[in-house]
Amino acid sequence: MPSDPVIRWRVPADDAPLCSMSRSAGTERPEGVVRDRVDGTAQRGADRARARGPRGAYDGAYHFVDAGSGAALLPPLHTGDLAKGSATTDPDGFPLYYAGSRDNRFRVVATDRAAPTVLWEIDAHASVPEVLWNDDWDGAALVVDDHLLMGGENGWLYVIRLNRGYDGRGQVTVDPAVLATIRAWDGELLRAVGDEDNSIESSVAFRDGVVYLANSAGLVQGWDVSDLLAGGDAYQQVFRYWTGDDTDATVVIDDEGMLYVASEFQRFSTVPGRSVS
Repeated sequence: MPSDPVIRWRVPADDAPLCSMSRSAGTERPEGVVRDRVDGTAQRGADRARARGPRGAYDGAYHFVDAGSGAALLPPLHTGDLAKGSATTDPDGFPLYYAGSRDNRFRVVATDRAAPTVLWEIDAHASVPEVLWNDDWDGAALVVDDHLLMGGENGWLYVIRLNRGYDGRGQVTVDPAVLATIRAWDGELLRAVGDEDNSIESSVAFRDGVVYLANSAGLVQGWDVSDLLAGGDAYQQVFRYWTGDDTDATVVIDDEGMLYVASEFQRFSTVPGRSVS
C-alpha cells in the first residue's frame, strides 16, 4: 500500500449519481449513490489480465470500464432493478461475466460483442420449488472446472455446468445445465430461529470438492459436490454448524482447511446482556 494514495479515477466522473428507484417487498424506494474507486488495478486477477473492471451499480446496470483509466469499454447493460450484488469475471479467460440483479435474475453475460450480451439467465422463483425469504442475488458466484457454484437469497445453492465454448465466428458461447438446486435450510433451523429469514447473501467458498456457505439464519454448511463436478448426480452435506444468527459474510478457508466465520446479532440484539456487533 502506498503511504500517500491518490484517486486516479472515479465512476461516474461527474456529479451524476448512479441511482434508481427500487421495488423491494412491494414498496418503491430510492437507492443511494455507489462510486467505485480503483488504484489502477482491477479487483480480480482475471480483470487485471483483461484490463477490465466490470461493476454492478445502484442505477440497475452492469458497467464495464478500463481498470487503469475508468473509461467505458462497453455500453452498460441495464437490468430491471439494482445490480448491487458481487459479480464474477470468468477465471479461465473466457469473455464472460456472471452477475445477479434485484430483478430476480442471475445472468451469464458475454463481453466479446460490441455491447454486453446476455447468453443465459435464471430466475430466483422459477428455478426452485419454493422461495423461503427473498429473490435477490447478493453473493459472487464461483467458477470451478466449467461449473458455476452460487447461492441465492431464495435460500438455495446452485450447481450449474456451463459448457463454455466458442462458435464458428469465434464468439463465446455457453449451454448451461442446472445439475442441482440444494435447499440450504431445514425444519430444525426454522424452529431454532423462529422465522423464515434464511437467505444466502454471502459468496460461496470451495475446497477439496466441498462448497461452504452460510445463511441469514446463521447456518454454516458444507456440501460435497465432487460427484456432480465429475459428471455424477450425488451430493451430500458434510459440515453443519449453527452460529445462532445472521451470517452474511463469506466463509474464509485457510491453508489447513479451517473456516473463519463472522456473524452479527440481528434477531437477538435486544436481549439483555447482548450487544449488537
